[in-house]
Amino acid sequence: MVDDRIGNATDHPIVLENVVRRLSPVAGVFDVSLQLKKGEILSLVGQTGAGKTTLLNLVAGLESLDHGRILLNGIDAERIKPHQRGASMIFQRDVFYPGQKLEKDWSEAEKKGVLQRWSDTGFDPRELLNELQLPDSVLIQKPETLSGGQARRASLLRAMLQDRPIMLADEPLTGLDLWTRDSVSRLLWRFIKSMGKSMIVVAHEPSEAFGLADRIAVMKGGHLLQTGTPEDLRKNPQHLEMIRLLQFPPMNDISHFLPDLKSTIAMMPAKCTWIEFQPSSSNRNREVRFLRNRWTPSGEYTEWNCKHSNQVFWVERSPEFHENGWLCWDHSDQILFDQASGKRIHQARL
Repeated sequence: MVDDRIGNATDHPIVLENVVRRLSPVAGVFDVSLQLKKGEILSLVGQTGAGKTTLLNLVAGLESLDHGRILLNGIDAERIKPHQRGASMIFQRDVFYPGQKLEKDWSEAEKKGVLQRWSDTGFDPRELLNELQLPDSVLIQKPETLSGGQARRASLLRAMLQDRPIMLADEPLTGLDLWTRDSVSRLLWRFIKSMGKSMIVVAHEPSEAFGLADRIAVMKGGHLLQTGTPEDLRKNPQHLEMIRLLQFPPMNDISHFLPDLKSTIAMMPAKCTWIEFQPSSSNRNREVRFLRNRWTPSGEYTEWNCKHSNQVFWVERSPEFHENGWLCWDHSDQILFDQASGKRIHQARL
């Protein structure tokens, strides 16, 4: 008998090697390589059309490869039918068979010993329903009668009950309120870690990715730009897309004030800018006027509007209130990017 297994499946249940899927000359997935460890959660982030859902569908077997290969538990996925890939799929839009109640999935999981394994690892099945804010009655309710939020959480439960080693989720927290989103995100994290599964999740909001994922993969136009831990991507962005997607409060674009840096975009962290209220200050750069105060999870900020360029800049809120001021910054804190490619330019190269 020929063994189809390739490489070390124990360490990396999901491996993508130079994956290509062309939907058009500019849409699809182009030369993407990734690896996921057992018990790891990888989040795909990017703007609409970045290729996130296409990549997820390739792993699930819902799209065919044009080039490259995908290994699932060491087996070339092209040799495996979609329903045999060991992956539970949570779609962007909840999918149920009309009239098929969740109690059927629950009963099958109980017969296979899934619920007992949950209990053995500290997951009481009935408590799980509570954590998903689903009443027991949801098991005997027709799926088409569920509300939007209930259907989203029921889809998660159904995927968990399938007890497959891989979970693929396309925006699984969409449609949930902030408190529920945080609670369900924490539950998913515990479930993946406790059960030793691997998960790829498409995140609609960067905050969802930061709250759930061990690593984040940033995509643009079908290309993989950077992969790393949430902390890595925040502290060491290597592409302008990271700034636009993941930084909040947003960084300030000061390129307009630096005409000598041609074909370069200069970004300044909001915490590294300040407002001077005396026009004689030697640090004075550009005159701005007060726009509004903003609250964020990382503190209070004020939006200032440049009188000349009409740009909006974020600065940590001052206890003083003034209608006008001068935006200031230290040039050593600026982060530079190539305007054409979006790639970071390290200061030593200037």
